[in-house]
Amino acid sequence: MLLAEARLNIADQAALGKLFEEHGRRLLAQVRRRLDPALSARIDADDILNKAFLRAIQGWTGFQRSGMPAYPWLQRLVWQTLCDEYDFHGKAIKRDYHKDVHYPDDSADQLPRNLAKVLAGPQTTPSEALERKQHEQHLAEVLALLRPAEQEILRLLYLDNLPLADVAQTLSITEGTARQRHRRALGRAKDLWKERYGTEGWST
Repeated sequence: MLLAEARLNIADQAALGKLFEEHGRRLLAQVRRRLDPALSARIDADDILNKAFLRAIQGWTGFQRSGMPAYPWLQRLVWQTLCDEYDFHGKAIKRDYHKDVHYPDDSADQLPRNLAKVLAGPQTTPSEALERKQHEQHLAEVLALLRPAEQEILRLLYLDNLPLADVAQTLSITEGTARQRHRRALGRAKDLWKERYGTEGWST
């Protein structure tokens, strides 16, 4: 790691440091949302970000050549680092992260709220606000039934607020595939909604 860092000139070190300074708070929040309590007892979110920074040092030259936007690149490094930690600690925490993506309580609350704004539109009266709250509760139950990959693309779009092109690069898929995955995730959520709650409350 230290040799890789030494090979970066002062300008590159400054540029990389600036990227982490600019996006670090947002990346840290994402790690905290995805960090299983069992893993957080062994390593905290700041450690994940520090390890991702070391990974970024090693991959800096490739990033410069790739033409990839900075944020999706950083997010992918953080994601890979987090997955590595789950793999390393997997037996101890008795969880296979790749089969069971953790869906923490704060994320389970925020994602339905953000997605509900898109699906149901803004509320204008107290009764509409109450209906929105019930809608969010129902949506949280539906989203919990989705596959991990479906949950993840909805998180990236509606919780992390990434453009579709950045989501595609983060997941290492084409933009067309990301669009199809998003469409399927929403379609499956809508079908689950109808099975549980009928046609009321889903506007798209």
